[in-house]
Amino acid sequence: MLRLKIPLHSGSGMSSKHISSMRTRELHLSRDLLFREHTFEIDKSPIYSLTNLIPPEKDLRPKAFQTAHIDTRALACVAADAISNTSVPRVKCFAAGSWNIVYLVSFDDGTEVVARIPHLHGRTASSHPLSSKISSVVATMTFARFHCGIPCPRVLAWNSSESNPVGAPYIFMEKVEGRVPWEVHRTRRLQILAELAKYHARFAQPLPVPQIGSIYFARSESLHREGHGARDLADPALYTVGPLTQGPGGYNHFAGLTSAYPATSLRQLWLDYVAAERTAAIGKWGTNRSTVIIQEVDEWWHDRFRHPDLWGSSRTMGDFLDAAAVLEDVISLCPMPTDDRLFAPSLVIGDYACRNIRIDNLESMQVTSFIDWDDMAVMPFFLGTRLLEEISGCDGAPPEWRERHRASYKMADYQGPVDPNSDFYHMETTDQGYRTYYKEQLRGYDARFDDGLLRICEDLRILHSIVIHGYGRWLTCAGWLRDRAGEA
Repeated sequence: MLRLKIPLHSGSGMSSKHISSMRTRELHLSRDLLFREHTFEIDKSPIYSLTNLIPPEKDLRPKAFQTAHIDTRALACVAADAISNTSVPRVKCFAAGSWNIVYLVSFDDGTEVVARIPHLHGRTASSHPLSSKISSVVATMTFARFHCGIPCPRVLAWNSSESNPVGAPYIFMEKVEGRVPWEVHRTRRLQILAELAKYHARFAQPLPVPQIGSIYFARSESLHREGHGARDLADPALYTVGPLTQGPGGYNHFAGLTSAYPATSLRQLWLDYVAAERTAAIGKWGTNRSTVIIQEVDEWWHDRFRHPDLWGSSRTMGDFLDAAAVLEDVISLCPMPTDDRLFAPSLVIGDYACRNIRIDNLESMQVTSFIDWDDMAVMPFFLGTRLLEEISGCDGAPPEWRERHRASYKMADYQGPVDPNSDFYHMETTDQGYRTYYKEQLRGYDARFDDGLLRICEDLRILHSIVIHGYGRWLTCAGWLRDRAGEA
Protein backbone atom coordinates (compact mmCIF):
# COMPACT_ATOMS: atom_id res chain seq x y z
CA MET A 1 0.00 0.00 0.00
CA LEU A 2 1.29 3.44 -0.88
CA ARG A 3 2.06 5.84 1.94
CA LEU A 4 0.54 9.21 1.15
CA LYS A 5 1.20 12.50 2.90
CA ILE A 6 -2.43 13.61 3.12
CA PRO A 7 -3.24 16.12 5.87
CA LEU A 8 -6.37 15.71 7.92
CA HIS A 9 -9.22 18.18 7.54
CA SER A 10 -8.62 20.99 9.97
CA GLY A 11 -12.24 21.84 10.64
CA SER A 12 -14.11 25.12 10.35
CA GLY A 13 -13.05 26.86 13.53
CA MET A 14 -16.32 26.29 15.42
CA SER A 15 -16.42 25.89 19.17
CA SER A 16 -16.10 22.38 20.65
CA LYS A 17 -19.61 22.71 22.10
CA HIS A 18 -21.06 23.49 18.68
CA ILE A 19 -19.11 20.66 17.05
CA SER A 20 -20.28 18.22 19.74
CA SER A 21 -23.87 19.29 19.18
CA MET A 22 -23.48 18.80 15.43
CA ARG A 23 -21.94 15.35 15.87
CA THR A 24 -24.78 14.24 18.14
CA ARG A 25 -27.32 15.41 15.60
CA GLU A 26 -25.40 13.88 12.71
CA LEU A 27 -25.11 10.55 14.51
CA HIS A 28 -28.90 10.49 15.00
CA LEU A 29 -29.58 11.28 11.37
CA SER A 30 -26.97 8.86 10.08
CA ARG A 31 -28.23 5.92 12.07
CA ASP A 32 -31.90 6.50 11.37
CA LEU A 33 -31.99 7.55 7.75
CA LEU A 34 -28.71 6.93 5.96
CA PHE A 35 -28.94 3.19 5.38
CA ARG A 36 -32.56 2.88 4.39
CA GLU A 37 -34.94 4.77 2.17
CA HIS A 38 -37.03 7.38 3.91
CA THR A 39 -40.69 6.32 4.11
CA PHE A 40 -43.48 8.78 4.74
CA GLU A 41 -47.27 8.66 4.74
CA ILE A 42 -48.69 12.01 3.75
CA ASP A 43 -52.06 11.46 5.46
CA LYS A 44 -50.30 11.06 8.80
CA SER A 45 -48.38 14.31 8.52
CA PRO A 46 -49.31 16.75 11.31
CA ILE A 47 -48.64 19.75 9.05
CA TYR A 48 -49.98 18.70 5.64
CA SER A 49 -53.32 20.44 6.13
CA LEU A 50 -51.40 23.65 6.91
CA THR A 51 -49.32 23.63 3.71
CA ASN A 52 -52.09 24.74 1.34
CA LEU A 53 -50.37 28.11 0.86
CA ILE A 54 -47.23 26.49 -0.59
CA PRO A 55 -47.36 27.16 -4.35
CA PRO A 56 -47.40 24.25 -6.80
CA GLU A 57 -44.24 23.42 -8.75
CA LYS A 58 -45.29 25.30 -11.88
CA ASP A 59 -45.48 28.53 -9.87
CA LEU A 60 -42.13 28.01 -8.11
CA ARG A 61 -40.05 26.82 -11.03
CA PRO A 62 -38.50 29.38 -13.39
CA LYS A 63 -39.48 28.81 -17.00
CA ALA A 64 -35.85 28.06 -17.86
CA PHE A 65 -35.88 25.01 -15.55
CA GLN A 66 -37.28 21.67 -16.60
CA THR A 67 -40.28 20.35 -14.67
CA ALA A 68 -39.62 17.65 -12.07
CA HIS A 69 -43.32 16.72 -11.64
CA ILE A 70 -43.32 16.94 -7.85
CA ASP A 71 -45.86 17.71 -5.13
CA THR A 72 -44.34 20.71 -3.34
CA ARG A 73 -46.64 20.35 -0.33
CA ALA A 74 -45.46 16.77 0.13
CA LEU A 75 -41.87 17.97 -0.33
CA ALA A 76 -42.34 20.36 2.60
CA CYS A 77 -43.83 17.65 4.78
CA VAL A 78 -41.11 15.14 3.99
CA ALA A 79 -38.44 17.73 4.86
CA ALA A 80 -40.12 18.46 8.18
CA ASP A 81 -40.40 14.76 8.96
CA ALA A 82 -36.75 14.10 8.06
CA ILE A 83 -35.43 16.61 10.60
CA SER A 84 -38.28 16.24 13.15
CA ASN A 85 -39.45 19.82 12.75
CA THR A 86 -43.14 20.55 13.36
CA SER A 87 -43.36 23.99 11.77
CA VAL A 88 -44.62 24.66 8.24
CA PRO A 89 -41.65 25.49 6.00
CA ARG A 90 -41.32 27.70 2.97
CA VAL A 91 -40.28 26.17 -0.34
CA LYS A 92 -38.55 27.82 -3.26
CA CYS A 93 -36.73 26.66 -6.37
CA PHE A 94 -33.05 27.18 -5.57
CA ALA A 95 -30.94 26.02 -8.52
CA ALA A 96 -30.73 23.62 -11.44
CA GLY A 97 -27.85 21.71 -12.95
CA SER A 98 -27.34 19.24 -15.75
CA TRP A 99 -29.06 16.41 -13.92
CA ASN A 100 -30.94 17.85 -10.96
CA ILE A 101 -33.23 20.62 -9.83
CA VAL A 102 -32.69 21.84 -6.26
CA TYR A 103 -35.35 23.17 -3.89
CA LEU A 104 -34.63 25.10 -0.70
CA VAL A 105 -36.86 24.32 2.30
CA SER A 106 -36.68 26.95 5.09
CA PHE A 107 -38.14 26.70 8.60
CA ASP A 108 -39.09 29.44 11.07
CA ASP A 109 -36.23 28.53 13.43
CA GLY A 110 -33.69 29.31 10.69
CA THR A 111 -33.06 25.70 9.66
CA GLU A 112 -32.59 25.28 5.91
CA VAL A 113 -32.30 22.06 3.95
CA VAL A 114 -32.09 21.40 0.24
CA ALA A 115 -33.90 18.76 -1.77
CA ARG A 116 -32.12 17.44 -4.85
CA ILE A 117 -34.57 16.07 -7.43
CA PRO A 118 -33.36 14.40 -10.67
CA HIS A 119 -34.69 16.01 -13.83
CA LEU A 120 -37.61 14.12 -15.34
CA HIS A 121 -35.60 13.21 -18.44
CA GLY A 122 -32.69 11.95 -16.39
CA ARG A 123 -34.57 9.35 -14.36
CA THR A 124 -33.64 5.86 -15.48
CA ALA A 125 -34.86 2.50 -14.27
CA SER A 126 -32.65 -0.53 -13.77
CA SER A 127 -33.39 -4.13 -12.96
CA HIS A 128 -30.16 -4.64 -10.99
CA PRO A 129 -30.84 -4.73 -7.21
CA LEU A 130 -27.89 -2.46 -6.39
CA SER A 131 -28.12 -0.03 -9.28
CA SER A 132 -30.28 2.73 -7.82
CA LYS A 133 -28.30 5.87 -8.51
CA ILE A 134 -29.84 7.71 -5.56
CA SER A 135 -28.72 5.07 -3.05
CA SER A 136 -25.26 4.99 -4.63
CA VAL A 137 -24.85 8.77 -4.36
CA VAL A 138 -25.83 8.62 -0.66
CA ALA A 139 -23.41 5.76 0.02
CA THR A 140 -20.59 7.49 -1.88
CA MET A 141 -21.04 10.76 0.01
CA THR A 142 -21.11 8.89 3.34
CA PHE A 143 -18.01 6.87 2.45
CA ALA A 144 -16.14 9.97 1.27
CA ARG A 145 -17.10 12.01 4.34
CA PHE A 146 -16.29 9.44 7.03
CA HIS A 147 -13.74 7.07 5.49
CA CYS A 148 -11.79 9.47 3.26
CA GLY A 149 -12.18 12.72 5.21
CA ILE A 150 -13.57 14.62 2.22
CA PRO A 151 -16.06 17.39 3.11
CA CYS A 152 -19.49 17.09 1.53
CA PRO A 153 -23.09 17.92 2.53
CA ARG A 154 -24.70 15.80 5.25
CA VAL A 155 -27.45 13.58 3.87
CA LEU A 156 -30.63 13.90 5.93
CA ALA A 157 -33.02 11.57 4.10
CA TRP A 158 -33.43 9.94 0.70
CA ASN A 159 -35.81 7.91 -1.41
CA SER A 160 -35.17 6.45 -4.87
CA SER A 161 -38.78 5.73 -5.84
CA GLU A 162 -41.02 7.64 -8.24
CA SER A 163 -44.07 6.53 -6.22
CA ASN A 164 -43.27 8.25 -2.93
CA PRO A 165 -45.50 11.18 -1.83
CA VAL A 166 -43.14 13.75 -3.42
CA GLY A 167 -43.62 12.07 -6.79
CA ALA A 168 -39.92 11.79 -7.61
CA PRO A 169 -36.67 10.41 -6.18
CA TYR A 170 -35.05 12.82 -3.74
CA ILE A 171 -32.08 13.43 -1.49
CA PHE A 172 -32.50 15.90 1.38
CA MET A 173 -29.23 17.32 2.63
CA GLU A 174 -27.90 20.22 4.60
CA LYS A 175 -27.60 23.53 2.80
CA VAL A 176 -23.94 24.27 2.13
CA GLU A 177 -22.82 27.82 2.71
CA GLY A 178 -19.74 29.31 1.13
CA ARG A 179 -18.26 30.77 -2.02
CA VAL A 180 -17.09 29.35 -5.34
CA PRO A 181 -13.26 29.05 -5.15
CA TRP A 182 -12.47 30.80 -8.44
CA GLU A 183 -14.22 33.95 -7.22
CA VAL A 184 -11.04 34.88 -5.34
CA HIS A 185 -8.87 37.59 -6.84
CA ARG A 186 -6.43 36.20 -9.41
CA THR A 187 -3.50 37.16 -7.20
CA ARG A 188 -4.66 34.60 -4.63
CA ARG A 189 -5.48 31.71 -6.93
CA LEU A 190 -2.28 29.83 -6.15
CA GLN A 191 -3.50 29.59 -2.55
CA ILE A 192 -6.79 28.12 -3.77
CA LEU A 193 -4.95 25.63 -5.99
CA ALA A 194 -2.84 24.50 -3.03
CA GLU A 195 -6.01 23.90 -1.00
CA LEU A 196 -7.69 21.99 -3.83
CA ALA A 197 -4.60 19.87 -4.49
CA LYS A 198 -4.75 18.66 -0.89
CA TYR A 199 -8.22 17.24 -1.47
CA HIS A 200 -7.44 16.01 -4.97
CA ALA A 201 -4.73 13.85 -3.40
CA ARG A 202 -7.20 12.64 -0.80
CA PHE A 203 -9.62 11.54 -3.52
CA ALA A 204 -6.75 9.70 -5.21
CA GLN A 205 -5.62 7.68 -2.18
CA PRO A 206 -5.75 3.90 -2.81
CA LEU A 207 -8.92 2.21 -1.58
CA PRO A 208 -9.12 -1.26 0.00
CA VAL A 209 -11.30 -2.71 -2.80
CA PRO A 210 -10.48 -5.11 -5.67
CA GLN A 211 -13.07 -3.80 -8.13
CA ILE A 212 -14.08 -0.66 -10.00
CA GLY A 213 -17.62 0.70 -10.19
CA SER A 214 -19.97 2.70 -7.98
CA ILE A 215 -20.18 2.61 -4.17
CA TYR A 216 -23.23 1.21 -2.37
CA PHE A 217 -24.09 0.29 1.20
CA ALA A 218 -23.19 -3.35 1.91
CA ARG A 219 -25.97 -5.86 2.45
CA SER A 220 -24.20 -8.75 4.15
CA GLU A 221 -25.93 -11.13 6.59
CA SER A 222 -23.67 -10.05 9.47
CA LEU A 223 -24.57 -6.41 8.90
CA HIS A 224 -28.24 -7.36 8.77
CA ARG A 225 -27.94 -9.13 12.13
CA GLU A 226 -25.90 -6.38 13.82
CA GLY A 227 -27.45 -3.42 12.04
CA HIS A 228 -25.53 -0.75 10.15
CA GLY A 229 -26.08 1.60 13.08
CA ALA A 230 -23.77 -0.47 15.27
CA ARG A 231 -20.78 0.25 13.01
CA ASP A 232 -18.45 3.22 12.71
CA LEU A 233 -19.36 5.05 9.51
CA ALA A 234 -15.68 5.05 8.55
CA ASP A 235 -15.66 1.22 8.54
CA PRO A 236 -15.10 0.06 4.93
CA ALA A 237 -17.14 -3.07 5.69
CA LEU A 238 -20.27 -0.89 5.55
CA TYR A 239 -19.74 -0.32 1.83
CA THR A 240 -19.35 -2.32 -1.33
CA VAL A 241 -18.40 -1.61 -4.94
CA GLY A 242 -21.16 -2.51 -7.36
CA PRO A 243 -22.18 -1.76 -10.95
CA LEU A 244 -21.03 1.56 -12.36
CA THR A 245 -23.80 4.16 -12.66
CA GLN A 246 -22.75 7.45 -14.23
CA GLY A 247 -25.25 10.21 -13.55
CA PRO A 248 -29.02 9.75 -13.20
CA GLY A 249 -29.64 9.30 -16.93
CA GLY A 250 -28.35 10.45 -20.26
CA TYR A 251 -29.54 12.14 -23.40
CA ASN A 252 -27.24 10.25 -25.73
CA HIS A 253 -27.49 6.73 -24.49
CA PHE A 254 -29.56 3.88 -25.85
CA ALA A 255 -28.80 1.46 -23.03
CA GLY A 256 -28.58 3.82 -20.06
CA LEU A 257 -25.53 4.30 -17.89
CA THR A 258 -25.52 1.23 -15.67
CA SER A 259 -23.09 -1.67 -16.07
CA ALA A 260 -24.28 -5.19 -15.34
CA TYR A 261 -21.74 -5.88 -12.60
CA PRO A 262 -18.71 -4.39 -10.85
CA ALA A 263 -15.59 -4.72 -13.00
CA THR A 264 -12.01 -5.80 -12.38
CA SER A 265 -10.81 -4.70 -15.83
CA LEU A 266 -11.25 -1.20 -17.22
CA ARG A 267 -10.84 -2.47 -20.78
CA GLN A 268 -13.61 -5.04 -20.25
CA LEU A 269 -15.87 -2.41 -18.68
CA TRP A 270 -15.49 -0.25 -21.79
CA LEU A 271 -16.18 -3.17 -24.14
CA ASP A 272 -19.26 -4.15 -22.15
CA TYR A 273 -20.59 -0.59 -22.41
CA VAL A 274 -20.15 -0.55 -26.17
CA ALA A 275 -21.78 -3.97 -26.56
CA ALA A 276 -24.78 -2.96 -24.43
CA GLU A 277 -25.21 0.29 -26.34
CA ARG A 278 -25.08 -1.50 -29.71
CA THR A 279 -27.53 -4.18 -28.59
CA ALA A 280 -29.98 -1.54 -27.39
CA ALA A 281 -29.63 0.47 -30.62
CA ILE A 282 -30.28 -2.57 -32.79
CA GLY A 283 -33.28 -3.48 -30.66
CA LYS A 284 -34.68 0.01 -31.20
CA TRP A 285 -33.70 0.83 -34.80
CA GLY A 286 -32.82 -2.51 -36.42
CA THR A 287 -29.77 -3.32 -38.52
CA ASN A 288 -30.64 -1.39 -41.70
CA ARG A 289 -27.67 0.95 -42.12
CA SER A 290 -29.76 3.66 -43.81
CA THR A 291 -32.22 3.98 -40.92
CA VAL A 292 -32.06 7.51 -39.50
CA ILE A 293 -31.56 7.75 -35.74
CA ILE A 294 -34.16 10.11 -34.30
CA GLN A 295 -33.26 12.07 -31.19
CA GLU A 296 -36.14 11.52 -28.77
CA VAL A 297 -35.72 14.25 -26.19
CA ASP A 298 -37.92 17.07 -25.01
CA GLU A 299 -37.41 20.65 -26.15
CA TRP A 300 -35.81 21.75 -22.87
CA TRP A 301 -33.16 19.03 -23.04
CA HIS A 302 -32.55 19.69 -26.73
CA ASP A 303 -31.92 23.40 -26.17
CA ARG A 304 -29.66 22.86 -23.16
CA PHE A 305 -27.56 19.88 -24.22
CA ARG A 306 -27.69 19.48 -27.98
CA HIS A 307 -24.60 18.28 -29.79
CA PRO A 308 -23.88 20.36 -32.91
CA ASP A 309 -22.96 17.21 -34.84
CA LEU A 310 -26.16 15.40 -33.82
CA TRP A 311 -28.95 17.95 -33.79
CA GLY A 312 -30.19 19.16 -37.15
CA SER A 313 -28.33 16.41 -39.02
CA SER A 314 -29.21 12.94 -40.22
CA ARG A 315 -27.26 10.28 -38.39
CA THR A 316 -27.91 6.71 -39.49
CA MET A 317 -27.49 3.28 -37.98
CA GLY A 318 -24.58 2.87 -40.37
CA ASP A 319 -22.85 5.86 -38.78
CA PHE A 320 -23.50 4.43 -35.34
CA LEU A 321 -22.36 0.88 -36.13
CA ASP A 322 -19.18 2.16 -37.80
CA ALA A 323 -18.39 4.37 -34.78
CA ALA A 324 -19.02 1.47 -32.39
CA ALA A 325 -16.73 -0.82 -34.41
CA VAL A 326 -13.90 1.73 -34.46
CA LEU A 327 -14.37 2.36 -30.74
CA GLU A 328 -14.09 -1.36 -30.02
CA ASP A 329 -10.88 -1.51 -32.07
CA VAL A 330 -9.37 1.39 -30.11
CA ILE A 331 -10.37 -0.17 -26.79
CA SER A 332 -8.99 -3.59 -27.72
CA LEU A 333 -5.68 -2.28 -29.08
CA CYS A 334 -4.88 0.71 -26.86
CA PRO A 335 -1.80 0.14 -24.67
CA MET A 336 -2.40 0.23 -20.94
CA PRO A 337 0.16 1.48 -18.39
CA THR A 338 2.58 -1.11 -17.06
CA ASP A 339 3.00 0.60 -13.69
CA ASP A 340 0.60 -1.14 -11.27
CA ARG A 341 0.47 1.97 -9.07
CA LEU A 342 -1.56 3.74 -11.75
CA PHE A 343 -4.30 1.08 -11.51
CA ALA A 344 -4.92 1.39 -7.76
CA PRO A 345 -8.69 1.93 -7.23
CA SER A 346 -9.52 5.41 -5.98
CA LEU A 347 -12.42 7.87 -5.92
CA VAL A 348 -12.49 9.65 -9.27
CA ILE A 349 -14.25 12.99 -9.68
CA GLY A 350 -16.47 13.10 -12.76
CA ASP A 351 -16.84 16.88 -13.05
CA TYR A 352 -13.86 18.56 -11.41
CA ALA A 353 -14.69 22.27 -11.56
CA CYS A 354 -14.89 25.14 -9.07
CA ARG A 355 -18.66 25.43 -9.60
CA ASN A 356 -18.96 22.10 -7.76
CA ILE A 357 -16.85 23.16 -4.76
CA ARG A 358 -17.42 25.61 -1.90
CA ILE A 359 -14.96 27.42 0.34
CA ASP A 360 -15.79 29.06 3.66
CA ASN A 361 -14.91 32.59 2.54
CA LEU A 362 -12.55 34.54 0.33
CA GLU A 363 -10.06 35.12 3.16
CA SER A 364 -9.17 31.76 4.71
CA MET A 365 -10.25 29.88 1.55
CA GLN A 366 -10.68 26.50 3.24
CA VAL A 367 -12.74 23.97 1.32
CA THR A 368 -16.04 23.30 3.10
CA SER A 369 -17.76 21.01 0.61
CA PHE A 370 -17.68 19.15 -2.67
CA ILE A 371 -21.27 19.31 -3.85
CA ASP A 372 -21.52 17.27 -7.09
CA TRP A 373 -21.52 13.51 -6.49
CA ASP A 374 -23.48 12.17 -9.45
CA ASP A 375 -20.42 11.03 -11.40
CA MET A 376 -18.12 9.97 -8.57
CA ALA A 377 -16.93 6.39 -8.96
CA VAL A 378 -14.20 3.99 -7.95
CA MET A 379 -11.86 3.90 -10.93
CA PRO A 380 -8.14 3.35 -11.58
CA PHE A 381 -5.97 6.15 -10.22
CA PHE A 382 -4.90 7.42 -13.64
CA LEU A 383 -8.49 8.37 -14.54
CA GLY A 384 -8.48 10.70 -11.52
CA THR A 385 -5.59 12.81 -12.81
CA ARG A 386 -7.68 15.30 -14.76
CA LEU A 387 -6.89 18.82 -13.71
CA LEU A 388 -9.31 21.46 -12.54
CA GLU A 389 -11.47 22.70 -15.41
CA GLU A 390 -10.60 26.35 -14.75
CA ILE A 391 -6.91 25.78 -15.51
CA SER A 392 -7.41 23.39 -18.44
CA GLY A 393 -9.03 25.58 -21.09
CA CYS A 394 -8.35 25.06 -24.78
CA ASP A 395 -10.79 27.60 -26.19
CA GLY A 396 -8.26 29.54 -28.25
CA ALA A 397 -6.25 26.57 -29.49
CA PRO A 398 -6.55 25.14 -33.01
CA PRO A 399 -9.47 22.72 -33.53
CA GLU A 400 -7.26 19.63 -33.81
CA TRP A 401 -5.66 20.40 -30.42
CA ARG A 402 -9.03 20.97 -28.77
CA GLU A 403 -10.36 17.71 -30.19
CA ARG A 404 -7.44 15.76 -28.76
CA HIS A 405 -7.15 17.41 -25.34
CA ARG A 406 -10.47 18.87 -24.28
CA ALA A 407 -11.91 15.71 -22.73
CA SER A 408 -8.81 14.93 -20.68
CA TYR A 409 -8.65 18.19 -18.71
CA LYS A 410 -5.16 18.26 -20.10
CA MET A 411 -1.98 17.62 -18.20
CA ALA A 412 -0.07 18.76 -21.30
CA ASP A 413 0.72 22.33 -22.34
CA TYR A 414 0.03 23.62 -25.84
CA GLN A 415 3.13 23.25 -28.00
CA GLY A 416 1.96 24.64 -31.36
CA PRO A 417 2.55 28.04 -32.97
CA VAL A 418 0.68 30.94 -31.42
CA ASP A 419 0.50 34.71 -31.87
CA PRO A 420 2.14 36.25 -28.75
CA ASN A 421 -0.29 39.18 -29.01
CA SER A 422 -3.40 36.99 -28.98
CA ASP A 423 -5.75 36.51 -26.05
CA PHE A 424 -5.11 32.77 -26.25
CA TYR A 425 -1.37 33.31 -25.69
CA HIS A 426 -1.98 35.24 -22.48
CA MET A 427 -4.62 32.79 -21.23
CA GLU A 428 -2.49 29.76 -22.04
CA THR A 429 0.68 31.12 -20.41
CA THR A 430 -1.29 31.98 -17.27
CA ASP A 431 -2.90 28.53 -17.20
CA GLN A 432 0.47 26.87 -17.77
CA GLY A 433 1.74 28.56 -14.65
CA TYR A 434 -1.31 27.40 -12.71
CA ARG A 435 -0.94 23.84 -14.01
CA THR A 436 2.77 23.69 -13.15
CA TYR A 437 2.10 24.89 -9.61
CA TYR A 438 -0.89 22.57 -9.14
CA LYS A 439 1.02 19.50 -10.32
CA GLU A 440 3.90 20.37 -8.00
CA GLN A 441 1.45 20.50 -5.10
CA LEU A 442 -0.03 17.13 -6.10
CA ARG A 443 3.39 15.49 -6.31
CA GLY A 444 4.11 16.73 -2.80
CA TYR A 445 1.29 14.50 -1.57
CA ASP A 446 1.62 11.58 -3.97
CA ALA A 447 4.57 10.74 -6.24
CA ARG A 448 2.25 9.09 -8.78
CA PHE A 449 1.24 12.57 -10.01
CA ASP A 450 4.29 12.61 -12.23
CA ASP A 451 4.24 14.13 -15.71
CA GLY A 452 6.14 11.21 -17.20
CA LEU A 453 3.77 8.62 -15.77
CA LEU A 454 0.60 10.52 -16.53
CA ARG A 455 1.37 11.74 -20.03
CA ILE A 456 1.05 8.19 -21.35
CA CYS A 457 -2.46 8.01 -19.86
CA GLU A 458 -3.87 11.11 -21.56
CA ASP A 459 -5.48 9.28 -24.47
CA LEU A 460 -6.93 6.73 -22.04
CA ARG A 461 -8.62 9.53 -20.07
CA ILE A 462 -10.12 10.86 -23.30
CA LEU A 463 -11.19 7.36 -24.34
CA HIS A 464 -12.94 6.81 -21.01
CA SER A 465 -14.85 10.07 -21.41
CA ILE A 466 -15.97 9.07 -24.91
CA VAL A 467 -17.10 5.59 -23.88
CA ILE A 468 -19.20 6.56 -20.87
CA HIS A 469 -20.90 9.48 -22.64
CA GLY A 470 -22.63 7.15 -25.06
CA TYR A 471 -23.30 7.07 -28.77
CA GLY A 472 -23.61 10.84 -29.17
CA ARG A 473 -20.01 11.32 -28.04
CA TRP A 474 -18.88 8.40 -30.19
CA LEU A 475 -20.29 10.09 -33.28
CA THR A 476 -18.93 13.54 -32.50
CA CYS A 477 -15.44 12.12 -31.79
CA ALA A 478 -15.37 9.71 -34.74
CA GLY A 479 -12.38 11.50 -36.29
CA TRP A 480 -10.33 11.27 -33.09
CA LEU A 481 -11.24 7.57 -32.77
CA ARG A 482 -10.17 6.81 -36.33
CA ASP A 483 -6.83 8.52 -35.73
CA ARG A 484 -6.25 6.51 -32.56
CA ALA A 485 -7.24 3.26 -34.29
CA GLY A 486 -4.70 3.99 -37.00
CA GLU A 487 -2.00 4.64 -34.42
CA ALA A 488 -2.87 1.45 -32.55
